[in-house]
Amino acid sequence: MSVASQFSFGNAAVLTSGTIPGDRGVPATTDASSFVAYSGNTIIAGQFNNSTTNPTATTRLNYNGILYATSIIASIQSRIITVNGTSSISINSDTTDIAKHLNTQTAGSTLSIASTGTPVDGQKMMLKLLSTSSLTLNWNSIFAGSADLALPLVSTGNDKYDYMGFIYNEATTKWHLLAKNFGF
Repeated sequence: MSVASQFSFGNAAVLTSGTIPGDRGVPATTDASSFVAYSGNTIIAGQFNNSTTNPTATTRLNYNGILYATSIIASIQSRIITVNGTSSISINSDTTDIAKHLNTQTAGSTLSIASTGTPVDGQKMMLKLLSTSSLTLNWNSIFAGSADLALPLVSTGNDKYDYMGFIYNEATTKWHLLAKNFGF
């Protein structure tokens, strides 16, 4: 059996040829929906099998193996979340890929930026800040700049967008600043 003909999900598989490994006795093109878990416990027929039903945003696949695919059909959409707050914001890394924040404080005010959630090594996160006035930025200790790129201390203001991109480093338990581009 070729690697490209198998989607392997731990002990579950959808095959285009052959049989499921491990002597499970399920031939190719057989509906293998019983191997798919929805919300952790409900089996959904028609998901990841021979039908044309697409998984929804609430479908969760319990996965503990290796996924092999020859192509990806749909794009992966970023989780864009508006974070609210006046003098402080907190970005939940469990639900957010891009945090949007509009700040209308007066010039010279301080915006404190923190992060919550349980990030994983290599996870990316972006902050898209639009401020009406220039703000002093105060970063929680989970954020770190580098020798080349320090954490920004002041926003652009004047209704301009400021972007900051981070990657989580599990070894240091920090969001490392990889990029910043201000004044759009």
